[in-house]
Amino acid sequence: MTVERGAAATVAIPTQSELLESVLEAYESEYKDLLESWRVLETKAQALSTTAGVFIAAAFAFARDLAPGVGLPLKAGLTCAVVLLLLATSLGVAALVIRAVRDPLGGSGILELVDDLVRVSTPEDAELRYCNYLRDRAGAWESSLTTFRAANRAKSRRIAVGQVCLLCAASFVAGLVVRSILSR
Repeated sequence: MTVERGAAATVAIPTQSELLESVLEAYESEYKDLLESWRVLETKAQALSTTAGVFIAAAFAFARDLAPGVGLPLKAGLTCAVVLLLLATSLGVAALVIRAVRDPLGGSGILELVDDLVRVSTPEDAELRYCNYLRDRAGAWESSLTTFRAANRAKSRRIAVGQVCLLCAASFVAGLVVRSILSR
């Protein structure tokens, strides 16, 4: 559809179906972005678990080399650091747990919608039915993306808390090492 705007300019106004097709394109783009975020979060969760595991090994090596009569504050600090490291590792692994997310409408689902569209459409209502078909596809995308967003948020929260635990534990261990060096 075009609209005249003065003598020199005409503006093409998109049809309802063109607008709905642009919505589907936006959903597909958002899906790709969410999938990339999912992959980045998976990588961060793996790094968190690995780093915390290395720190746990270092903390046990440090504990093994402690003198038998070491004071309670050092033992408590080291215990606290190990607990935080175990929590960080657990949160990293929890972020890696496989989550069920609703897949976007695949080929068979689209074929079913198309079959319904073709079966009941007449030339008079083709545009309306096509718009309804696009709306059905958009609804399926929204449903899928809602579960995907929620899964990414859950992963992100677990990783963020795990990173804070790792940072606190690393600070504890660093403080304990410095304290033990200064006390010699």
